[in-house]
Amino acid sequence: MRGAPDRRGSRTARRPLRPLRAALWALGLSALVALPAAAAPTPGGPGRTPVVGDVAPAIGGQRVSGGDPVSLEQLGGRVVILDFWATWCGPCRAMSPILDLMHRRHHDQGLSVVGLTDEPGAHVRAHLQRHPVAYTIASDARGTLRRYAISGIPTLIVVDRAGKVRHVAQGVDPSAITQLETVVRQLLAEPAP
Repeated sequence: MRGAPDRRGSRTARRPLRPLRAALWALGLSALVALPAAAAPTPGGPGRTPVVGDVAPAIGGQRVSGGDPVSLEQLGGRVVILDFWATWCGPCRAMSPILDLMHRRHHDQGLSVVGLTDEPGAHVRAHLQRHPVAYTIASDARGTLRRYAISGIPTLIVVDRAGKVRHVAQGVDPSAITQLETVVRQLLAEPAP
């Protein structure tokens, strides 16, 4: 009924709002449909999280601890777990002993673990005094975090001996840890290129 009081008692015409609502709905729907196409990254391009099968982008940062280099090029022929983490991140701190154990178990077989954070070196060194690990930790890795488009931590990316991404995981849960161990063992069993 045109001009009838609405629920709030005011006399507004409802029909003129329908075209506006329809236009806004259509605009929103077209934005949602266009969003995946517009946001779809170009394969291998910078600024997106790599997916399985991609060549892993370069990494860098200031090595704070550990003996392996902070360079995938220099780690060529090894299986590499990239651990994107932060000292303030509880799940990251929970993952560190697991990664440390994997590093200790499999380093001689060709596994390198590299922890990457954008925090300053002094802050990371202080954290490592309280929570030491044997694997390589690099600070000031902001460029690497941007190149990999890391949107949440911990993020783990496993790179095979040929430099290709073979596993990507975000967060920590028991099944993810089991899957990580399985992937690492399979990749270590593959021949070097």
